[in-house]
Amino acid sequence: MRPGYWNLYILMIVFVSFGFTIRAQEQLLLEVKNQVEAIKFVPGDHLMYRTVDDKAWRNREIIRLIPEANLILFDDGMVEIDEIKSIRIHNYFYKGFGKMITGFGATWLLFGGILNVSGKEDFSWTNVAIGAAGLGIGQLVVHVAGQRTYKLNKHTRLRLVDVSMRINDERRIPTTP
Repeated sequence: MRPGYWNLYILMIVFVSFGFTIRAQEQLLLEVKNQVEAIKFVPGDHLMYRTVDDKAWRNREIIRLIPEANLILFDDGMVEIDEIKSIRIHNYFYKGFGKMITGFGATWLLFGGILNVSGKEDFSWTNVAIGAAGLGIGQLVVHVAGQRTYKLNKHTRLRLVDVSMRINDERRIPTTP
């Protein structure tokens, strides 16, 4: 690096970090009773939700949050917070782990079948049991531990919060005369 460009690099780092702090000023919070931390969604995150009048799950990217009107703006429309019935959160660690075990079971069955067809080894019930157990346990982990569904009720609520600080707004920051 050239010595004369340090100021430019520092200025670029400041602008990049400033851009990330602006993005997180409006947040959608999923608050669960008896949990200290709320689950936070910001514009750019994907939200999987189900509305009161629709039984299908929708997975949409949050474009903008409007706290004054309790609206969430997506690419194809907007939804009020009161219309959302349940939210699904994915745990990608368990999804990946379950897919890995499923792949192990499928591979065990595949190679056992290839060895049986080629005549090099007999395909016994133990091989079938190991492969089927891998498939079953992997799918169980993916579908049970890989996602969590929150129904919005008296124990779980959804809230829009604007944590930006406006200096000229008299309602938010009182000024002394």
